[in-house]
Amino acid sequence: MIVWTATVCLATPLGTLAALGLSVTTFRGKSFLVASFMSPMVVPTVITAVGIYFLLSRLGLANSLGGPVLAPTALAVPFVAITTNASLSQLDRVLLRASASLGAGRLTTFRRATMPLIMPGIVSGAIFAFTTSFDEVVVAMMLTGPEQRTLPRSSFFWSSPPSSNAAAG
Repeated sequence: MIVWTATVCLATPLGTLAALGLSVTTFRGKSFLVASFMSPMVVPTVITAVGIYFLLSRLGLANSLGGPVLAPTALAVPFVAITTNASLSQLDRVLLRASASLGAGRLTTFRRATMPLIMPGIVSGAIFAFTTSFDEVVVAMMLTGPEQRTLPRSSFFWSSPPSSNAAAG
């Protein structure tokens, strides 16, 4: 549950910022950056998990709490970015210009105009981040050490097998 919460709390703002940055700017190589940013959605999970394992083991995070939090976050950020980008594409830029013409600064315009309009995309991205974190058993099993307890290994959800006497009676 710690990993799910941390993944949602990290992936949601990172994906939102990535979507904002990619929707506002145009630069050379933007399509390559977007394609490489979205690659965790295309590449099979096992290949991504092995790559993440080698990276995090070099950083010393493979058997700590940091690894199982950072790996699903990296896999969930593209989902948040896509849903937020979908909301941003529907955003009427005239409203943002009207806010600026009425004296609101960039931060106030973002907080009072942009954020409420793109909130459905951000919330659905957070739901996708939670689902991605919940579903990545392969990554969790590769990155957790013996002292961490994942959902499949947790005694809270899986009690010891029933004895043969209990099944007969």
